[in-house]
Amino acid sequence: MSRKAAGWRSWRCLPALSLAVCGVPWRSAAAPVKSPAMPRHGRVVNLECVETLIGIGEPELAGVFTFISDGDSAPALADLLVHKEKDLKRFINREKKMLKKSGTIPPWNRDVAGYVLSIYANPPAGTPEPPSKSVMKDLVDLYGAPVASGPESQAAGGPRGAGGR
Repeated sequence: MSRKAAGWRSWRCLPALSLAVCGVPWRSAAAPVKSPAMPRHGRVVNLECVETLIGIGEPELAGVFTFISDGDSAPALADLLVHKEKDLKRFINREKKMLKKSGTIPPWNRDVAGYVLSIYANPPAGTPEPPSKSVMKDLVDLYGAPVASGPESQAAGGPRGAGGR
């Protein structure tokens, strides 16, 4: 069989044939690929969020939180805590120590406790069962705890500078 008669069986036609089988036009296969646009918000992590991630043993997640806006970081951490019970217990113990030491907790941490409670109160699909009654009581106590403000906030380990960044 001649080379011309072999036609599509020639090894030189394989790339074009494989693209045609996949339904990809030849011209689009050679087009440069654009990278996805970076998010417009985020990029600076709330320091209280970083301190909390370190306190619960998840410091490597700080990079993920750079893609989450400051206003959404407390609910995002609450969602993480709901799905990782060990981290939830570490968070509660850390905040209870802070509350015992200074008598207050930072507002951001209080918000995290409130979001955890609201997730358990109205669980979306895929949410694990609520933890024990003692853990839920601790969360309620943290949510009702006095909140640090101004110089007290910094002494308690709260956000430093404008906007908690």
